[in-house]
Amino acid sequence: MTPPAQAELAATQVRVAGASRPGRVRTVNQDAYFAGKVGGRTLLLVADGMGGHSTGEVASARASEAIRAHLASSRAHAPTALARALQTANREVLEHARADPRHEGMGTTLTAVLIDDQIALVAHVGDSRAYLLRDAELRPLTEDHSWVAERVRQGLLTEDEARRHRWRNVITNALGATERFRLDLFHFQLRPGDRLLLASDGVTALLGDGLLRDMLAAADPEAVVEDLLDGADERGSPDNITAVVGA
Repeated sequence: MTPPAQAELAATQVRVAGASRPGRVRTVNQDAYFAGKVGGRTLLLVADGMGGHSTGEVASARASEAIRAHLASSRAHAPTALARALQTANREVLEHARADPRHEGMGTTLTAVLIDDQIALVAHVGDSRAYLLRDAELRPLTEDHSWVAERVRQGLLTEDEARRHRWRNVITNALGATERFRLDLFHFQLRPGDRLLLASDGVTALLGDGLLRDMLAAADPEAVVEDLLDGADERGSPDNITAVVGA
């Protein structure tokens, strides 16, 4: 089990916490996360690697490290810095896979929130998710880049059918899989009382929006993270489970 990480970030008055576990079935944890300060800004990040044993965890870790290193050294405005950080991460994972046949085909989802003063910048690739809890309402900030999610948006599958579909784990967009990737990048202004949740699909597939809302509102970020992972574990957690909370 990866121990929880917690930090007080006085500059933006954001408290953050994150943790990750292999889950009840998997022996290897291919998820990576970060919750802390980088280059004077607050960064929340969740990555879910793919590509098989000893490969997915390399992709998620390298992407996370590349993004943090780029943000730490960049002097660009926050949106440009974040977009370039993901481009750097994509190149890093792709080149590593090309150089080492053992890692051929690896990739990773990547969902990040960079907080610059009171502006939250969201960068998203794949099917990890970001949520905003505001005024007791849980709002999804991201759309899954997956085969079933696209069919739901087209009206060809219901949400319930998508959750049970045999292709529910087929990702249509990832970092490090190809030279080009689709980046969803947008921003919004934070308000007092807002809470942010980033989670891998091992959490969101098992905990419904109502339960996520109640758990996110209930306690300090560190306690929320532990409750989320405990809740997923109690439901069998067939995948790795990772959550990051900012409040």
